[in-house]
Amino acid sequence: MAAAKSLINYFRDVCPQLLPKKYAGRFTVIETKEAPVYGQRAVATTVDGVELLGEGAGIASERILTD
Repeated sequence: MAAAKSLINYFRDVCPQLLPKKYAGRFTVIETKEAPVYGQRAVATTVDGVELLGEGAGIASERILTD
């Protein structure tokens, strides 16, 4: 019983939208997001940290960015 209560409290903090309404808690704010469609992929349009390469020194960063 203690383990079940701790799991419910964990999910209240992490992602309360997974819990039924009666377990979500009285003061829990549930943000409703659109559920992802099965098989849908998130496509990245940029590379994280590429601006750091531009700040680097000279030729090495230019070659990486042009390749």
